[in-house]
Amino acid sequence: MSRAAQRVKRFNDEQYGSRQMVLKLRLMPLWLLKPHESIDLKILDNLIKSIETNGLLKKAIVVDQSAHIILDGHHRVRALELIGCSRVPRLLVDYPSPQIVVFSRG
Repeated sequence: MSRAAQRVKRFNDEQYGSRQMVLKLRLMPLWLLKPHESIDLKILDNLIKSIETNGLLKKAIVVDQSAHIILDGHHRVRALELIGCSRVPRLLVDYPSPQIVVFSRG
């Protein structure tokens, strides 16, 4: 795997301790991704405008490596699909791994 396609992320915080995890950043065909959340049309519209204005996507999509389920980025995936993209940048993660910590933003 090339250095550009692999990133080592070191996590260090009081709640979860220190750990290191390899993140695999690659392009993935949109049709392989499996969404499971609903889309807020206002957020989607603002995101499409932002991507078209800036010409870039600021964050990759987080995807489970075995099932291809979208873990983070449903709005980004839908926006890219509507813009006409066929592939998305995604980080593959091993969702069942104890290194993966899930929390709610709300």
